[in-house]
Amino acid sequence: MSNPNKEFFKEKKIWSEIKDELLTHYLTPYFSKILETKKPLLYVDCFAGKGKFDDGKDGSPLTALHKLNEIIDNKHKNNRSIPTVSMKFIELNWADELNINIPQHYQQWSEIINGKFEDNIKNLLQNTPKDFNIFLYIDPYGIKALNATLFKELPTKFNTAELLINFNSHGFLREACRVKKITLREQEDEFFSDLKEYDSSIFQHINELNDIADGDYWQAIIEEYYQEEINWYQAEQKFSYQYKQCLKKKYKYVLDMPICLKKKSFS
Repeated sequence: MSNPNKEFFKEKKIWSEIKDELLTHYLTPYFSKILETKKPLLYVDCFAGKGKFDDGKDGSPLTALHKLNEIIDNKHKNNRSIPTVSMKFIELNWADELNINIPQHYQQWSEIINGKFEDNIKNLLQNTPKDFNIFLYIDPYGIKALNATLFKELPTKFNTAELLINFNSHGFLREACRVKKITLREQEDEFFSDLKEYDSSIFQHINELNDIADGDYWQAIIEEYYQEEINWYQAEQKFSYQYKQCLKKKYKYVLDMPICLKKKSFS
């Protein structure tokens, strides 16, 4: 990111609160179940951030580490062995701050990778043995990093592979409209002010959007919106459904936990 948003971590906004709450609830059964496989675990927070907001609230790295520590403590109380757990945190702009914010007693599991997600993730996975369980937490600073090729490769390479992706579908469609030169019918400031990204993705070519969506199906949806056959909310619903269908070609289970704008916002 060439121009990091210095204000992003000043205060934890409601969207970040909701995403970390979902992460907490998701990891509770995940850690409990996956450690029972007795296979080693690689957990990767692909866009880790500072680890803590300036207002003192935890970010996703500490959220995951607290939950892991809680689950392991419960298992130790039952005198049960714990497999190897490795927690990797990829971060470009705030790696030094993240290192400070991770408590010493979590260092046994933690490694901070200073750099871009795109530059590090493939090498990291290539050097991970095939008997590992893999979990990627992907809350990108901008949708440009969500190339579908990586996601399609994972399920066949490891003992298990699981993704938790925060996909700004509204942001994708807004950018799709810009690339296709379609004017939004909604007032952008009114409807999209809470969906600002840390590092806004700007696309130049349709193929870039195809790479993220894993296909060109989104173009027909945008055309329906342009022809006023559907509204913005319906376009987002259609896109989300089709994106999940693409993931289902490679993953046995695909679930969504939508954080949606209200239906009544769109005409």
